[in-house]
Amino acid sequence: MSHADSDTMGEPKKAVTLGPWKQPVAQPEVDLRVDARAGTLAVDHRGKQAASIPLSLQTIHSLFDSIGNNLLSDGISLHISEKSLATPLGFEALLQTIMMNMVSCIQPRLSVWSSPDMHSMDAEINYIRNSACLNELNHLHILKNRLSGLPLLLALPGPSLDMEYIREHRASFVLLAAGRASRMLIDEGIYPDFIYIQDVNTNAWEQNFSSLGDKRIPSTLIANPLGRVWKFRKNFKRVFKAWNLYPFEKDCFPKISEIAPSSVSGAYSVARLLGCDPIVFIGNDCGTNVEPSEDTGLPQALTNLEHERPGADLVFSPVTNVRNLYLRFGDEFSMMTQLDYTAGAQWLKMRTKRDVSEAGIRVYDRSLTRLCQFNSPIEDASGYTPAGHVALPELPRYETRYDVLKYLLYKKKTYEFIMRQFNAGRVPGSALSKPGNSVFCRTLFAQKRYAEPSDTDMARAKDNAIQLVDHVNTALSELNGV
Repeated sequence: MSHADSDTMGEPKKAVTLGPWKQPVAQPEVDLRVDARAGTLAVDHRGKQAASIPLSLQTIHSLFDSIGNNLLSDGISLHISEKSLATPLGFEALLQTIMMNMVSCIQPRLSVWSSPDMHSMDAEINYIRNSACLNELNHLHILKNRLSGLPLLLALPGPSLDMEYIREHRASFVLLAAGRASRMLIDEGIYPDFIYIQDVNTNAWEQNFSSLGDKRIPSTLIANPLGRVWKFRKNFKRVFKAWNLYPFEKDCFPKISEIAPSSVSGAYSVARLLGCDPIVFIGNDCGTNVEPSEDTGLPQALTNLEHERPGADLVFSPVTNVRNLYLRFGDEFSMMTQLDYTAGAQWLKMRTKRDVSEAGIRVYDRSLTRLCQFNSPIEDASGYTPAGHVALPELPRYETRYDVLKYLLYKKKTYEFIMRQFNAGRVPGSALSKPGNSVFCRTLFAQKRYAEPSDTDMARAKDNAIQLVDHVNTALSELNGV
């Protein structure tokens, strides 16, 4: 689940491998040992047992919060017998191990070159351009519980995104589309009440919204404030941003609670923030169904995840890339998915389990693969029939009067100074200190492949600086109504 660019859980994508300059995953400090027959779950740290607790769904899920990310930077290994792996709790431990490796080990290594604040040149451009329209935007948190008790259909871009079902029951739901599902619905002439997009890269925004042209649709956009809001905001009835971003924002709104870094988890958090109940997923396949493996042996019949047999137990060690993954458990699912989709499914299961038990909400799933229904309170949507007509209330507005001009003039001064230094043959220390979020974006130096910027890197940096000054000037002209 990439922090910025991971999309919703649809069909498997090509594997994303680490570059040759990346260091291989070291020996994990933490090992998880599961014994379904004894009913125990043990956590070892550097070869010594740190904890042993009763095996249950709750204790498996609690590992995500109880083991610090600093201990999992080299991943976590799972030690489990074949018989234990074939049990529901044993297989759940495998899924949870995949999630913990994905979130704490794999993704940080994939994005090690990136700053947590600015993921690319796109984000810096959007950061500048969005500031000019910031006072037109609303803050999402003011919508808390505004749709309390209304049923919501959460559309995601999987094979089970059934357009005919959506058309038939459109009037019975608040319709929220996430990621690529928004384009699919719009192309079918179905306009969601809300569109949620968490991606910040240009391609995602262009693919979703470029077909709108100058068209204005009656949907409300909920967007990452580092996304390309400035280009498409006029295509929507309303635009909300999900959190504060700029240093001059004095208003204190919390982020959407517990957004995990993927579109599906963010969209679910929006649905919970709105107060909707029930929440029905459609298209949430997390992959595609496949025929069960002909290999009747274990664990190959259950998964193709790499493993070793150093003794009596199977050992699943951390992998180093996002890859396609075969998962099967009995008659419940047999599918091809990915490590990041599996991680997203695990997050959703943990979150809904808490919400169902604490808030009493109902969550249903119309997916074909049913991965999110495994060991989960998420119910099969075939048991839910929507009824009645949903009337969306008028949404509140939040007015701001930020001094954006002062900020843009500061950005202009900064980048013009950097350009003057470059032209004089010097590299200012401010540009070198944080290369991932400066004019060195997309250079080998920023990716830590070289200790010093090369001539090619310098040429790219100068070009980036020129582009950024142009965008600041454009934002200033928009701010002044030119």
